[in-house]
Amino acid sequence: MVFLIYNIVVSSLLFAFFVNFLINSILFKDITNYRLQPEIKKENPLISVLIPARNEEKNIRECLLSLITQDYDNMEILVLNDNSTDDTARITADISNTYKKVKLIKGKGLPEGWTGKNYACYQLFKESKGKYLFFTDADTIHKKESVTSALSCLVQEKLDLLSACPEQVMRSFHERMVINLTNFQILIPPLLFIRRSKIPVFGSGIGSLMIVKRDIYRDMGGHRCIKNSCVEDTAISKLFIRKGYKFMIFNGRKIYSTRLYDNFNEIYEGFCRIFLGNFNSRFGVSSIILVMFVFFLLPFILLAILPFVEFRTNILFYSSLSLLLFQVLSILLTRTMAKIKINGKIIDIFLHPVSIAYMVFMNFKLLFQKKEKSQVRWKGRTYRYSAKFANEFPK
Repeated sequence: MVFLIYNIVVSSLLFAFFVNFLINSILFKDITNYRLQPEIKKENPLISVLIPARNEEKNIRECLLSLITQDYDNMEILVLNDNSTDDTARITADISNTYKKVKLIKGKGLPEGWTGKNYACYQLFKESKGKYLFFTDADTIHKKESVTSALSCLVQEKLDLLSACPEQVMRSFHERMVINLTNFQILIPPLLFIRRSKIPVFGSGIGSLMIVKRDIYRDMGGHRCIKNSCVEDTAISKLFIRKGYKFMIFNGRKIYSTRLYDNFNEIYEGFCRIFLGNFNSRFGVSSIILVMFVFFLLPFILLAILPFVEFRTNILFYSSLSLLLFQVLSILLTRTMAKIKINGKIIDIFLHPVSIAYMVFMNFKLLFQKKEKSQVRWKGRTYRYSAKFANEFPK
């Protein structure tokens, strides 16, 4: 009987999760649906495309060439070389000699209390002149309408900050298992309430594409206010929401793409940065992974072993079987919606338990590391994680 009650509770919560996911998939708008309004065309505001770059020699050329060919002309493209030890600066300089809208900025040394990307973005802002700030990463490739779509959407939706998720390039099994689950998680926060709420937990920005009004960014303090956060995209969107500004995330898979990680070690470092940065401790990370295990992996395990468990009555057996089937079907349907809206392979929907197993494995790997080795590593730098990563907002 206890098992049946447990299944009823889990099924009810998964049903609520499914309904929220369905609503989110409807509200998750394609950013290419937006076109430049006549008044924006007439004004033709300057847009500053801001790219922090640290050891990006394999990506920066293709990124810049995709931005140079944008269908929006009034742009400046600023690249900050964040103390790279490779050919990032040379490649950027070569391109800037040919295309005058590209400018290379030499990054300063990292001050105490800052994380690298936040300080790079802050320096870029100080050097920029645009009415709108278009932050993107050096490992992105943009379609020609990327800037136009983002600006049109920001203005038409009357937003202060906009973010868009990319098409994820995944070339290995490891990437597919982890990144597809990340895509799945994008549609979990209730989009219906994000732009109407001042609750920071709904912040879900993606740093590979964010566009913001310059005057608002300046008045807010920008990346300086979240200077020690290792998850700057989430932190800055939470900050905007907390201050009452309008933020929303959109589907940007048709306008740009990125490849986040090349191998499992990079995936693991990304896991530590995001989860430790958001949840502040290994205990916090474990709590989240436990929830994921109970709701998104355990139903598959229980369904597999159910035929081998003895029940006193057929009613109890078939009731439990029906509820477990409902749970598994709900999970697979949400993964299917995520696949349709973002990207991924059909087979990866059915490999969902493997994706959760990856998360559980990385959590155990983190737990059994020495404490000093569980610090956040990011772009060759090491930071101490703390509650300040997610919560240091100006009052």
